[in-house]
Amino acid sequence: MVDVLPPADSVVYQESTHKTVDGREIYYCESYPKGGVHRAAVAVVHGLGEHCGRYKELSSTLNNIGVSVHYIDLRGHGKSDGPRVYVNRFDEFLDDVDVLLGNITKNPENTGKPVFLFGHSMGGCISALYVLERLKNREYSQSIKGLILSSPGLAFAEGNTDSCTVFIGKILSVIFPNFPLKGIDVNNLSRDPECIKAITNDPLAFHGKVPIRTLTEFLGAQQKIENSHKEVTIPLYIFHGTLDKLTCHKASKIYHSGIASTDKTIKIYEGHFHECMNDIEKHIVFKGIVDWIEERV
Repeated sequence: MVDVLPPADSVVYQESTHKTVDGREIYYCESYPKGGVHRAAVAVVHGLGEHCGRYKELSSTLNNIGVSVHYIDLRGHGKSDGPRVYVNRFDEFLDDVDVLLGNITKNPENTGKPVFLFGHSMGGCISALYVLERLKNREYSQSIKGLILSSPGLAFAEGNTDSCTVFIGKILSVIFPNFPLKGIDVNNLSRDPECIKAITNDPLAFHGKVPIRTLTEFLGAQQKIENSHKEVTIPLYIFHGTLDKLTCHKASKIYHSGIASTDKTIKIYEGHFHECMNDIEKHIVFKGIVDWIEERV
């Protein structure tokens, strides 16, 4: 395999593949602090069209404070099996998270340690829906101690969708589910030109147009979360940039204020684009994540 997350001297790095309930081969990797104290684990769910290899700075940051980091490439992404960025049902992504959390909690290295579920962009939508619909029915539910959402796709940014497009999309989704509808403008990801250059030249990232079925399933998941998010009681840390042109930071505010959890924190970063962790002044974003985790381990 290509080394996407090369192991540092201070890290034990492992990679493997695992099957989902419907037979998809999912790429899985993890990095542990080498020696010293291992205090907690973070499970990362990436966004639409990307892959887990884009999170090595998050990984090294958390490994440095004694937190292991665990990733998957979602089906149809990166090194995982499946047609590129396509799902027939959004629940298929939840099956992938079952693989992620199942592997973490079955590993003796993580026994008794708090696990935090981290989702970025569409991965934030997946993680929020997972907490809402599946977590309580899993044997490891008590091990999951918090939800961290990075620019979550709880709603698309203003101007990205309208009622007419949604209506037509639902029809096309049934008749032509693979119809390529819309691509992602990488210039909307970050103000840092090095980030744009890296994703543009990344062979594991998806550079085409997203199938209509995936987008309509994404919209359906957003609606489920909007309808039922008041049931969420898990501790929450959510952050978003005000100049995000892909997902809506106002939806993050609504989610934060609406959930039932009494332990919830929101950070809105003025002027940041979609990928706060890859944007200018990213150090303050990583500090916010680290501080929140440190207070809970």
